Amino acid sequence: MNKLFISLIIILFSINSLQARPISYKGGYTLMQDNFNRVHFHYSPNIKNSIGLFMEKYSDFAIGGFQWNHLLYRKNTKNSQTNLYMKYALGTNKGDFYNSINIAGDSETRKYFGSFDSKLEFLQGKKYLATNSVKFGFAPYIAEYNNLHTWLMLKIKNKKNYINDTNLTEIIPMVRLFKGDYLFELGVSLEGELNFGYIIRF
Repeated sequence: MNKLFISLIIILFSINSLQARPISYKGGYTLMQDNFNRVHFHYSPNIKNSIGLFMEKYSDFAIGGFQWNHLLYRKNTKNSQTNLYMKYALGTNKGDFYNSINIAGDSETRKYFGSFDSKLEFLQGKKYLATNSVKFGFAPYIAEYNNLHTWLMLKIKNKKNYINDTNLTEIIPMVRLFKGDYLFELGVSLEGELNFGYIIRF
């Protein structure tokens, strides 16, 4: 899975026409939810940083804490955008120290989209989870700026649990809808697991 993940990242960033839109803006607030287990709310003091709170539920415990997102790189063209982010989180579960680090990127035109996310999580200083995912999609129609935008997407996600020594890969067809400050994603994995997420900007 690691070789596949690295290959997909190389493909994503070698295609200059695939670029992406910004997630937030200076002075903006953002609320995000990922499935039923993670909620994140942050404030962007400038176009390169956001700080906020998160809560994440696992199978047998929950984590709450702070998260900092930082824009490492951005390239804009007339019809496209590419972003590269670093994300760092600190939290606790009944006194157990938690931290995580992500590298994530996205690239988008009005027709095509691609993204990746690589996350490593620690409990009490020991590796807990490593999650790698890539997402590719296209718009079946080109919508005007204020209209409803639709994307058909495919997500490939691999999760390795170092404590339980398990490794799970999911393939998830998805639909993304967004209009203005609202974005919603819905998908079902090939194993029948529901996946959804939303982003609301204020």
